[in-house]
Amino acid sequence: MTQVKNDIIPKSCRLCLRNRTLVQSHLISAAMYRSLMRSKASQNPLIVGPGLASTTSKQVRELLLCSDCEERFNVTAEKWLASQIYRDGQFPLANKLTVEMRTPELDDVGIAAFSFAGYPSDVERLAYFALSIIWRAAVRTWRVPFGGQTDSIPLSNSTEEIIRRHLLNEVGFPDCAAVIVSICSDDISQGVICMPVKLAGSQSLSYSFEIPGMTFHVFLEEVPRIVRPYCCVSGATKPILLRDRGDQLFETITNMYSS
Repeated sequence: MTQVKNDIIPKSCRLCLRNRTLVQSHLISAAMYRSLMRSKASQNPLIVGPGLASTTSKQVRELLLCSDCEERFNVTAEKWLASQIYRDGQFPLANKLTVEMRTPELDDVGIAAFSFAGYPSDVERLAYFALSIIWRAAVRTWRVPFGGQTDSIPLSNSTEEIIRRHLLNEVGFPDCAAVIVSICSDDISQGVICMPVKLAGSQSLSYSFEIPGMTFHVFLEEVPRIVRPYCCVSGATKPILLRDRGDQLFETITNMYSS
């Protein structure tokens, strides 16, 4: 993390709301970028933003949090998740997919569901991480290094506040949210970071983003009833999905490069 110069007047941290000197906060944890660069023999990772894609080592950063809150995100979820995602042929989190469930509605579209009920702390950290990314994308606009900026996420004041308090560990997982976590088996997904974007065709307030080997879908406010059972926290079986996103991602990225 990069501390700003001392002669800059401190501003309020958007998480704890205290008047503190702000640091350069990451939208997607720096550890995710490092994971990709190590896995790809120091090649620049492929970063996908709204309507744009490019290989770059530059990270999406803005002044947002104080150093204490930046470290809170790191300790609560980011450091652990960085040790679980795909890197150098190893995927520790995927190795825990041992209890497969019967889900005919998912089988028809080539997606398998596994219970993570035996890993309660894991699903809580996954959901915390997902909400922290969406909250960061909602409270400010982030400039993407290769041009453009992230999509605006129009959270209501009450939703933004309950997520903020959850991220401070003042309240539990919000009733107004659902997080669906997918582990991706294809090579393309394991080498990409995607900024938060609105789910195409969705009538609800729903966004997705990707880190190496994983896709997160976050539904907020009026969460569709059909989504609830697949939330990794509030779903009865704490499900994690396994899917192949290769063809879909390849088409998306190809279209960006050709436009």
